[in-house]
Amino acid sequence: MGQLGYPVIYAARTEARDFLFGVNSSKKSYRPTYLSTHMTKSELMLKIYTRMQQQGTIGLRPRDTEEAVNLVLDYLADALQEHRRIEIRGFGVFRLHAIAARMGRNPKTGQAVPVPEKNTVHFKPGAELRQAAMQSRNGRGDRR
Repeated sequence: MGQLGYPVIYAARTEARDFLFGVNSSKKSYRPTYLSTHMTKSELMLKIYTRMQQQGTIGLRPRDTEEAVNLVLDYLADALQEHRRIEIRGFGVFRLHAIAARMGRNPKTGQAVPVPEKNTVHFKPGAELRQAAMQSRNGRGDRR
């Protein structure tokens, strides 16, 4: 796992500037931050660290934030490997979904090929998360 270091501290100091000017300078992009379509793990750690600093948490290091996020993600992965359902109230439910074995086709030859059974992770968002996403999508909270 990577370590948070000087670039993260620098990014934390420039986040206010990025917000004010509507650009994400850490990516050398002039695309407004409100148009971002995804969040990486390091961006999540940075946001948690920044929020904790704003709330006055004393003695929190970026490394502590990294360890906490990694612990949570490791626990989620372990629970899914054990075929356990993970429910986080207000956020959603993670569970494994079994996909049955089937016959597929080799696109090059057209020959039938057996595709084995597999498991995939299924996420069902909670009501609060769905409502928040819908409000941010169209600004009103109702469906289009």
